[in-house]
Amino acid sequence: MSNRGPVLTLLAVTALAVVLYGFNVTTTRQTAASPPAAAQVPAQPPAADQPPAADQPPAADQPPAAAQQGTYAGRTADNKATIAIAVQDGQVAAYVCDGRRVESWLQGTIVDGRLTVQGASDARATGTVEGNAIFGTVWVNGKQWPYAAQLASPPAGLYQGSATANRTANRVGWIVLPDGTQVGVLNRNGIPKPAPRLDPKALSDVTVDGVQIEPQRVVGGTLVVGRPPA
Repeated sequence: MSNRGPVLTLLAVTALAVVLYGFNVTTTRQTAASPPAAAQVPAQPPAADQPPAADQPPAADQPPAAAQQGTYAGRTADNKATIAIAVQDGQVAAYVCDGRRVESWLQGTIVDGRLTVQGASDARATGTVEGNAIFGTVWVNGKQWPYAAQLASPPAGLYQGSATANRTANRVGWIVLPDGTQVGVLNRNGIPKPAPRLDPKALSDVTVDGVQIEPQRVVGGTLVVGRPPA
């Protein structure tokens, strides 16, 4: 009887070990077959697309200002010539001169604040309205000048006159600047020289070779290219 006790105890321990081994094997297989679930992260709304600044289209250029009715008068950047631009209902008459030998009459339009005028011998000018001024470039006799012209109130402005004396055609152009300074050229049968003095308030008493010239104020619709004024 004393020998059976240890044997029974050994058998009970062995049986318990077998049960525990079987449980561990089963648990290990289930763990290998089913990986642990990923940690649950709260769903975030997708961020709005933010393209880099370089990909954004550039801001549209500000359109030029509308040209005002009247005459813009000013000078070239090197102060060697004057320019006047008369504007009326989109039509433009312009004149550039140095008061001695260089001059040109120009005709054209101003559309959406952009000026385009042309004259004889490939003379031309372009410009852009900015506020009460026009900035641009003028070409005359193969020379190129940047310029700036400010809207001017009378008597500042652009004037012209013509007459025939001793069978010679005379044409005069004057630019009167806002400070009262005036610059002009008398073209006598194709030969330029400084213009006689003009009284912009009276518009009279201009005499060339004994013949009186009646100056007139030039507006945008005045014909200045193609023939001298009547």
